Amino acid sequence: MVNEQNLMSLRDAEAKYEEELALSNNGHKVLEMEYEEIPDFPVERLPIRLRAMANEVVDNFKIPYGLVAPMLISAVSCAMGKGVKLESGKGKKSKGNLFIIASAESGSGKSLAYKPIFKPIEDYEFAQSAQFEQLHMPKIQTEISVLEDEIKILKKNIGKSEGESRGNIIEQITNKNQEITKLKKKLVFPSIYCSDVTIEKLEMLMDTTGGVISILSADARKVFKNILGRHSKDSSPEDSTFLIGWTGDSDKIDRVGRDSIHLQEPCLSMFLAIQPDKLEEMFSKAELHDGGFLARCLVCHSNAEPQELEEEVA
Repeated sequence: MVNEQNLMSLRDAEAKYEEELALSNNGHKVLEMEYEEIPDFPVERLPIRLRAMANEVVDNFKIPYGLVAPMLISAVSCAMGKGVKLESGKGKKSKGNLFIIASAESGSGKSLAYKPIFKPIEDYEFAQSAQFEQLHMPKIQTEISVLEDEIKILKKNIGKSEGESRGNIIEQITNKNQEITKLKKKLVFPSIYCSDVTIEKLEMLMDTTGGVISILSADARKVFKNILGRHSKDSSPEDSTFLIGWTGDSDKIDRVGRDSIHLQEPCLSMFLAIQPDKLEEMFSKAELHDGGFLARCLVCHSNAEPQELEEEVA
C-alpha cells in the first residue's frame, strides 16, 4: 500500500523530472550515452579476405577490431554503390549502402587505420580524375565550342529568314543550347567519394554521379556540424539528403540560384569517425531521431584508446 509519505516523494520526483525535461533540448530529453564493456568485433565473421586485411591493420597499428572492421565494411559498401541489390522482402530490393558512425577518442589511431583501408578507393578516384581531365574534359569543351559557333552562324541567318524557315532555325538553336547545357554538366568529374562537404555541394555531386557517392572521413567534425545545421538559416539539422540517399527514393531539388537537380534512385553510403562527445551531441538532437536519420545509422563505440607516441631510434 502506498502511504502519504511515499506518495509525496513520488510527486516530488515527478516534478523534478518534468522540470529537468523542460530545460533539456526544448522539452526533449537529452540522451546520456553510457558505454558498457562489450566484446570486441567478431572478426571471424568477416569474409576471409576482409579478415586478412583486418588482421594486418590491427597487427601493424595496434588498433582494435572494433574500429578497423567497420571501416572495412564501409569500404565494401562504397565500392558496391547500387550495383548490387538483394530481395529483402516481397516486392522490395535493398542496396548495400550503409551509414556507419564509429566513435573513438582523439589520438586513438583513426587516421592510421583509415589510410590503408580506403587507399584503393582514393587511388582509383585519383586515376579516374586524371584521365577525365586529360581525355574527357578537352573533348567536352571542344564539343561545346563547336555548338556555340554553330549557334552564331544560325543567328546570322535568322535575320534573312521568315515563316517556317525562321521557326526551323529557332528550333535548331534551342536544341543546340540544350546540348550545351547537358555537356556543361559533364564537365564536373563524377566523384566516387567526398569528405568535408556541405549539403548543397553533396546534392550537386550526386547530380553528376547518377546519385551514387560516399562520404568518408576519419575526422568527421565538419561533416557532423553540417548535418547539425551549420549552414541552415535557423540552425536546424539538415538530414533530408541523407534520408533519400539511404532509402533510394527519387527526388527533385529546387534551390534559388542554381538549376534543378533530379536524383533518380540515389545511393549514398557513409563512414564517419568521430570523438564520443560529438556523437553524444548528435544523439541529443531530437530532430535527428524524429526524422529517422539516426535510426538509419549503424553506430559503434570502437573502444579505441589514445596511443602513446613511440620515439624513433636514430
